[in-house]
Amino acid sequence: MDMYGEERQNAKVKVIRKGKGLKFMKMEGFQFEFLIQKKNMELLLVDVDPGAETDTFAHKGEESHLILEGQLEVIVGHETYLLKEGDSIWHLSSIPHKWRNPKKKACKVCTVAVPRTSISALTRPQE
Repeated sequence: MDMYGEERQNAKVKVIRKGKGLKFMKMEGFQFEFLIQKKNMELLLVDVDPGAETDTFAHKGEESHLILEGQLEVIVGHETYLLKEGDSIWHLSSIPHKWRNPKKKACKVCTVAVPRTSISALTRPQE
């Protein structure tokens, strides 16, 4: 954005405004807003409903997650990490991992995956 508040985008810079992600995808208990999808990385916001959990996944690359609101259990291998608002975690994606919201309050997570994991291929669509 320049000094006049004009948004400029080119091959080197991309600005995504709040609520204007590339696409939304839902699966049972989760809503994904894809903010940035490039060849080698993916940035997304994930809303996790109370009690929701993913299947266990393993794939190439690495992931980082930042808890923006609520709490989230991240299970990596045989270890469980309870993350609270402001906490972050990094792990190799090749280690089997899953998420679970153990609380009665929704959770919001900012996630970066390198390389791009195409989470849409990993998730099962909501019926």
